[in-house]
Order: sequence, then structure tokens, then C-alpha cells
Amino acid sequence: MTQQRIVLTLIGTLSGLALYLLALGIGRGLIEGRLAYGLALAALGFCGGLLAMTGPLLLARAALSALVVSCATAVLFSWAGLRFAEVGDSVGSVIVIAAVLILLTIPWPFVIAEDKAGWRDYPTLFAEGWGMVMRVSIAALFVGLVWGVIFLSDAVLGLVGVTVIGSLLQIGGVAWLVTGAATGLALAVVLEFADLVTANLVLRLLGLLVPVPVLVVVIMVFVAMLPLRGMAGLFGATSITAALLAIAVCGVTLVTASVDQDEMAAPAQPWMQRATQVLAALVAVPAGLAVWAVWLRVVAGGRTPNRLLLATAVLAALGYGALYLVAVLRGGGWMEQVRQANISMAGLLPVLAVLWLTPILNPEAIAARNQMARFNDGRTQLGALDLVALQQWGGPGRGRWPICGNRRQQAAAGNAALSARLAAFDGKAQPAPVDLAALRASLARDMPLQPASPAAAALRDAIFAQVAASDLGDWLQDCDIPLPQGGPGCVLGVADLLTDVPGDEAMLIGRSGDGYMTMEGFAVVDGVLQRHGITSFTGALPEFEAGAGLIHALQLAAPAVAGAPVNQISAGGSAGLAIAP
Repeated sequence: MTQQRIVLTLIGTLSGLALYLLALGIGRGLIEGRLAYGLALAALGFCGGLLAMTGPLLLARAALSALVVSCATAVLFSWAGLRFAEVGDSVGSVIVIAAVLILLTIPWPFVIAEDKAGWRDYPTLFAEGWGMVMRVSIAALFVGLVWGVIFLSDAVLGLVGVTVIGSLLQIGGVAWLVTGAATGLALAVVLEFADLVTANLVLRLLGLLVPVPVLVVVIMVFVAMLPLRGMAGLFGATSITAALLAIAVCGVTLVTASVDQDEMAAPAQPWMQRATQVLAALVAVPAGLAVWAVWLRVVAGGRTPNRLLLATAVLAALGYGALYLVAVLRGGGWMEQVRQANISMAGLLPVLAVLWLTPILNPEAIAARNQMARFNDGRTQLGALDLVALQQWGGPGRGRWPICGNRRQQAAAGNAALSARLAAFDGKAQPAPVDLAALRASLARDMPLQPASPAAAALRDAIFAQVAASDLGDWLQDCDIPLPQGGPGCVLGVADLLTDVPGDEAMLIGRSGDGYMTMEGFAVVDGVLQRHGITSFTGALPEFEAGAGLIHALQLAAPAVAGAPVNQISAGGSAGLAIAP
């Protein structure tokens, strides 16, 4: 075994032992609160950075760099945690976790490049960045294989009554030591074959996708179809924003792989260069559309920490796209300008991450101020105000409640559901009990019923009598948010929907403040409530504008019932089988 294998295996083993002891101390209450979370993050960052950089850097330099970056990140994480009354809430903040991951991954190639040729030397950054991805990926695969062999061996020996492996794994810390040692050994072996295990194969495979104009065609078709589908309704969906962001990220990845680390490694064929040029110029299109989509969501529903994180991501993608477009338009030397753009954007991301973890850009405070401003000026109705989210945003969210003042009290007057919600979220130790009778009466008054017949009303009352107060409150909240066409944002349609169940069933459809739909089916059989999911045989379930239109149409007339285009086959008393439409 070479010295490098010994060193990295020992580092991995000691890292596993240290993390186990830290977890043991936290689990037994020896280390608590913010100190526990800060130490855990610092330990994870240090061990990961040390394993990732040892080899390309000398052990002492790798240890010092990992220590500085991990401790600085842990301090920023702990600082951000002061926004929350409970330290564990900071772990649930998506933007805090995203910022921490950026700070614990992006700096490593820059640290290695600084030790070799300077932190702005693109060939070194390119090689070390992709090389680190390859080493970590192969090490993770090897660790998975090791544990696969261990579990398989334990299962096989267990067949003959030998349980020694299972007994060893139950000893505290053994699993941590095995994982750490396997990780260190795998990284050492990969480093030994650095000339063979390189990212060149991956880069060449990615480069093969550039001349195949899939992304180019997708972007052009998407843009061409926007006017036909309706932009506002399309951009209301977070999935569309995520898809646009994913396309932009794929474009950046393919362009980066194609231009490679320098002119010598870049493709020499003119048609390959032209294909890369076209793709680089088009990256800004999905990124710009994603920015627009996020903007429409913010205008419609206000700022939230998750939307701010998404906005940061799409603006970063737009930054890549804009710099790529400028490089292409300048003509000569555009590949080198793309490489410099990659350096600038990669350096900008940790800066943004630092700002998100400090009071300079406090996402919870920004979101809370915006949400309460929207409430105070009437853009957000009380029923649409997300009380749970405000509580989860820590001090900034809870601290915004007092400014609601009398308007909040007046808005809740006479509404049992909202009064109960406000009492619970105003910090009372014992929230006022909910008047279920008043809550059911309010919902029966506010929720349109089709058809408005005594039989339908009887089924509605039977459903309301058997659901929890939380469900009734959620439905009433949907009803309190008006449709764009006017009228409440809910409806209950009654018809004979299940052919194998006697009598009528009900389908409840509601619309939240974000435009998402709530759909559920109900049947009362022998006095017992049954709840059913909703599916569609004609495509996806309607959302946003289509969903609002459906609710409005059902409010105007009783639902029409039509047979579903499905038959099943049944043989020998077995369960019926059908072709999924």
C-alpha cells in the first residue's frame, strides 16, 4: 500500500471517528443548541474539504484551507441561525442550506488553483474542478459497493446462523469508521490513476451533445408556443420555472464542456465551434424567461424565502447567459471570454451565499416585510395570508404580526375559522377552542353547492360532520380567496360518480392564493365517510387559470356526468385490470 493510500485511509477513518464522537455527544446532550449545529457543520466541512484536497495539495495546506473555509461557513451558519428562535429551524431553511452547500464546495478548486498557478488560471480551475467531481463520484460509488458487499455477506452468512457481521455493525462507530476508511482509500486510488481517471471522457461525451441541436430546438419551440398557450397561466407554475432553469443549466454545462480549458483542447472543427456559439448565445433565453416567471409569481403572491432563492438561481443563470451572449457578439476570442465569464460567475456565487447568511440579505426579513406590506395595503386577503410560513420564518416573521393591528381583528370578526387560526398563531399557550358548528355553518354558507338540492345539501352536511376542523378551515380559506371571474374560490359538486357505490358522491374543488388547486372526492357509505383522490382521463389536472375557469363553470351549473373511457377485464374473480388512458 502506497503512502498516499495509508494517509488518505487514515484521514478518512479519523474523520469517521470524529463525526461519530460528535454525533454521540450531541445525541447524549453533552453538546446542545447552536454550538452543536455549528460544530457539526464545521466538522463535516473540514473532513470533506480535507479529503477532497489532500493529494492535489500537501496535507498541511489542505488541512489549513479546509479548517478556514469550514469554520468560516459554520460561523456564518450560526449567525444566520440567530434569526430563528429554535436553532433547528435554520436547518429547515432552504436558502440557508443552499448557501452553506455553495460555501463548502465551490471554494475548493480555487484554493487548489491558487497553490498551483493562481486562482484565476482557468486551465487549472477547469481541470481541478472537473477532477474533483470525478474523484468524489467514484469514491461515492466505491463506498456504495463496499456497503453492498457487507450487507450481502451478512445476509448470506445469516442463512447458516453466522451473525458476526451484523454484530460488528451494531457496535457504536463501526459504520462511521468503515465509511470513512472506504472513502479515503477510494480517493487515494483514484489519485494514483489520475492520468487515466480524468474528466476528459465525460467532457467528450458532453461535447457530443453540442452539435445535436436538441436544446436549441426546445428553446425555439418553447418560445414559439408561448403566445398560443398563454404566458401568465404558463408562468404560474413553479415546475415551468424549474424546467427553464434546468435548460439554462444544461446549456451552461454543455458550453463549458465544449470550450474546454484552453484553445488547444477546444474543438477545432468550424461546425463544432459554430454549434457551441449558437448554444452559448441562446442560454440567455430560458434564463430570461425563468426570471420573468419568478417575477410573475412574486407579483401574484409576494416574496417568500423559497422564491428569493429561486430568484437568485435564475438571476445567476441569466448572468451566465448574458455574459455568454456578449462574448459571442464580440466575435474574436469568444471562447476565452466564455471561460472568463465562468470564473466571474463561479466567484460571484460564494459572495451571494455569504450575503444571504448575514443581515445584509436576510430572506426571512425581506419576505416578512413584503408579505405584511401586501396585507396592509389590501393586496393579500387575510384568508390567503400564510400564517404557518410567517411563523417558520423565525423572528422576522413573528415580529411582523403586531403591525397588523385592528385591521386583522376586524377582518376576523364573525369568522370562526380565521379567529381560531389567529388565536393559535398569536402565541397563546391555549388557543381558543374552535366552534365546529359555527365553522360548518360558515363553510356551508360560503361554499357553492351544485346542484343546490336538499339531497346534495344532506350529503354535504354528512361530509362536513366527519372531517377535522383543520380540513374545514383550509376549505374555508380557499373559499375566502375570490376567483378572477368573481365568486368564491371553491365549489362542491354532487353527482353519481362511483358506479359501484349506491347514491351520490361529492367532488370538492378549491383554489389557493397561489393558484394551485385542491381536489378531493367523498362518498358516505353506511354512514362512514370515504375519501378519494382525483384523476383526469383527458390530460393533466387543471391548475391556475384553467382551474379557476373550472370552478367558475361548476358554480354556474350542476356538473354533467359522462362515462369514463375505460373498461376492465376480470377473470377468475381476480381484481379488474384496465389499460391506463
